[in-house]
Amino acid sequence: MNVQGLPKEQQAFVRRFFRRTGTNYTPSDIEEGYFTLVDNDFFSNVYPRVMYDKEKKGYVLTVDARQNNNLTADLGVLLSTRSMSNFYLGGSFRYLNRFLYTASVNATVGRFYNGAHGAFRVSLPGRFPVYVQPQVTFNNFNYQDTGGLLGTNTETTQIQQRDLATTVQIGLSPNYRSRYIITGGAFTTRDRFANTDELSSNATLDVSRISGVTAAVKFERNSQNRRQYATLGRRVEFGFRAVKAIETYIPGSTAAPDMEGRDKNHQWLRANAFIEQFFTLNKADTVGVRTSAWGFTTDLVASTQGRFATYRSSLTASPAFLPLPDSRTLFLDRYRGTAYAAGGLHFVQGVAGPLEWRTSVYAHVLVRPWGRDPENSLLAKRQNTISRPYFTAMTGFTYQTPVGPASLQFITYDEKNHRFGVFAHIGYVLFRDRALD
Repeated sequence: MNVQGLPKEQQAFVRRFFRRTGTNYTPSDIEEGYFTLVDNDFFSNVYPRVMYDKEKKGYVLTVDARQNNNLTADLGVLLSTRSMSNFYLGGSFRYLNRFLYTASVNATVGRFYNGAHGAFRVSLPGRFPVYVQPQVTFNNFNYQDTGGLLGTNTETTQIQQRDLATTVQIGLSPNYRSRYIITGGAFTTRDRFANTDELSSNATLDVSRISGVTAAVKFERNSQNRRQYATLGRRVEFGFRAVKAIETYIPGSTAAPDMEGRDKNHQWLRANAFIEQFFTLNKADTVGVRTSAWGFTTDLVASTQGRFATYRSSLTASPAFLPLPDSRTLFLDRYRGTAYAAGGLHFVQGVAGPLEWRTSVYAHVLVRPWGRDPENSLLAKRQNTISRPYFTAMTGFTYQTPVGPASLQFITYDEKNHRFGVFAHIGYVLFRDRALD
């Protein structure tokens, strides 16, 4: 095997992506090594060539590659009819010797969402590439009601969520589409909320802090053709997380007069499974044929998480079912619980060029959901039932632009305060994982 277009030490790095089966390379060895190498954005213009060598009486694999710039920058913008419009700025520096070292930092600034992420990654090549990455992630969400298509409501925010996680992540990729991830570290979350819908300007919010340590293992595989609004391929994620933490609750002015602050130890386990797949309805994969596809989604979560100080803090700490791009901007009680099962169906039909009509329908149930304690409505009480199915639907149009998708959607949620809505955006609607996601 020969490598061209790179310095000598980088050639050795590239060779380690191609592992032989026995004494020779098989076509599957070349395919796996090539796609794993292409997936590494440090390299560009990667072309494999196989030529017959008469002296060696066999075929010789030659890989032509070029190095990208060591320093890269990313700039993005999301424009939306909700308060979630934001700007994204990121940068990274890479250095390749025997291993590939990457230092990266990025930040998102907006009215609803602010976040930042910093990481230092050491990548070890091989048949099964491995990386080790210490990282810090910060998220801040300010939930607000929004008005019509373009209007907003400037009432005081009643729920604010913030989290900070400092972790070490180890990843192993058995192939270029899949990876196993082990994560461990410390985290802290702070939720501020009101216990009533009516909030005066001089009111103080309740505060619920959770600080502790967590460890998680996860498998993920992604072969979808787009980062958002996919029409082909499959995305799979299976995860298991353990948490040990201390809850600190400080009541505000909307709590009952007899509510007292407290510190309480918690520990729980959480398992989740997510599968989303799209299938083409076109009889032949022909360039220029209008998209026609259908798909399905399955989302399962189960947790041993216990009750927190109040009904609201029990919900803010619970996993959330977020089926649609705008779901993260809405705090919906019926979409949060320690265990739920959800499924969805999708249909996508090309209209003209990159313009597509897209429809999705979801149903989910909560297992033993949180309800309000009849004796004190500010407290949570576990219901020993399975909720009725809650339905969510979206239909609208998406258009693929050079800066990301543009979409106009008509949405209905199974929640009385957010029954119907219209949502439009230009750019990717993406958020960083929260500390316990």
